[in-house]
Amino acid sequence: MRAQAKDAAEVSKEETSSTPMKESQQHNFTLSFPPLLELQDIRRGDFVTSSTLQVPCGDRRYEFRVLLYPRGGGHNSAQQGDAVEDRVGVYLQFLPQHDNDTVDATFGLRLKGRQSQGPRFDVEWKSGVRFVPLDKANLKDGTANDFGSHMMQSHLLEDFLGGEDSEESLDVEVTVKIHPASESSLSLATGSSLENEKPSSNFGFFRDIREIEDCGGGGEGSLQQHNPENVRVGKIIVPILQRLSQRPRMFELGAYPGVEYRIMRILHPETGEDIFTSMHGADYELKPIYPLVAALERNWPVRVNEKELPKIYTMTMFNVISALGSLFTAVAGLTTAFIISQLVSIFFIPSKSMDPTLQVGDVLLVEKVTPRVFNSNPPNEGDVVLFNPNDKLQAIVKANGGRISDRDLFVKRVAAGPGDYVSVESTGSVSVNGVAAKGRRDLCEEEPLKLIERYVQPVDKQDIKKDQVFVLGDCSSVSVDSRVWGPVNKNEIVGKPLFRIWPVERWGPIPRIPTNDDAGSIPIEASATGSLVTEWTER
Repeated sequence: MRAQAKDAAEVSKEETSSTPMKESQQHNFTLSFPPLLELQDIRRGDFVTSSTLQVPCGDRRYEFRVLLYPRGGGHNSAQQGDAVEDRVGVYLQFLPQHDNDTVDATFGLRLKGRQSQGPRFDVEWKSGVRFVPLDKANLKDGTANDFGSHMMQSHLLEDFLGGEDSEESLDVEVTVKIHPASESSLSLATGSSLENEKPSSNFGFFRDIREIEDCGGGGEGSLQQHNPENVRVGKIIVPILQRLSQRPRMFELGAYPGVEYRIMRILHPETGEDIFTSMHGADYELKPIYPLVAALERNWPVRVNEKELPKIYTMTMFNVISALGSLFTAVAGLTTAFIISQLVSIFFIPSKSMDPTLQVGDVLLVEKVTPRVFNSNPPNEGDVVLFNPNDKLQAIVKANGGRISDRDLFVKRVAAGPGDYVSVESTGSVSVNGVAAKGRRDLCEEEPLKLIERYVQPVDKQDIKKDQVFVLGDCSSVSVDSRVWGPVNKNEIVGKPLFRIWPVERWGPIPRIPTNDDAGSIPIEASATGSLVTEWTER
């Protein structure tokens, strides 16, 4: 289903930016999408596309189109879950003409209100990103093939367009500003390349990512330009404290230290116009890439002048520094709450699939650094891991009346790793490389109805890939694990438990899985529930 562009879409308005080397051009389009009754007939997840928008820049014409999701959808719906399933999504999509096409663009999307009662108002969203072909898109690196927002709840669309009998079309005003390629790789007056701009000192890794070490003699122009690749629209940055006295001001601004933010916009310090790369005195519009606790949430994005950010790191830099801080803390015994909060979290166990090792109500201290920094090495067999549920596992929980939030994690024990092959029988028995999986998983009271057997997916000699692990619960009769929904990808693993910190009588490291040699000394404290139980923890 396609929306047609009005005649105004053929007319572009050009503006000149203050980009030092080449002008950026802004183009305006107005698109008319179907009226309310037609939009209401569109199924959740389906979308309407506009005709192609051609945006000239120099001797090139870049092509885009707008995707409208009346009842939710878009590339970030899976990440945000129910929060966006009933919201009107609007995305700008890049249509590359060649495999290596890329373009830096800032843009605005404005839904035009047609309210019949009360004051009329529009809904607008502005941002930017480095647009690339779909197979090269990576939002963690600030690149995407389509980018946009869910701008209002779907049930509000009726009033927004003038009532249930309205025949008004949904008009979307689109503003696109192309930033020439030279701006993305702009070197300073000396003509130095990005490679030469990388800090060369022994402590260069800990430098603010805005800095450029060789500034070509320190001329006035060199003071105005930051590292153009590290700090640009769409990139993820982490504000860092240099002194604890700076913390109140950063909290007041909403630029919380240690939180990962995406740069939604960068505004020129003198003209207030959108620019694509940072410069001295520019304003950033920042939005966290994940939900925060309720006390820290606010109307995002927040606008912060770059001078208010004492130091900025990339995600990788912050994770490595956190890991080094963790090591230093262990050696030196520094256990301040500020440092620990960046390295570990507390999780509790709500169900019985890890009995008797982990019991309902147990509280775990979990370190999150190792999976994030050293994720090239999968966990070892026998390790207990916490991970995000994959699509299959989420579907199973929802089908059984459960609900998973973005903060929920699952906990299991690794039974097989890369290079192993696993067989699963219909009874739930598992063998690894032709031998029964190590450890006793029958030390909890057996679930009498054997409901787990309805969900087990038998396989014969399934190869575990290099980026996967096969996980099982310690209580086989109730655990919904890899026997049901398959292996876990290593990039879904979030943490490893260090200690059980509650209850006090069981405080200590997480035990290894029981074997035939020591099973007799382990008390059976679990009891069956008579229903299928999956286990997840809450962050």
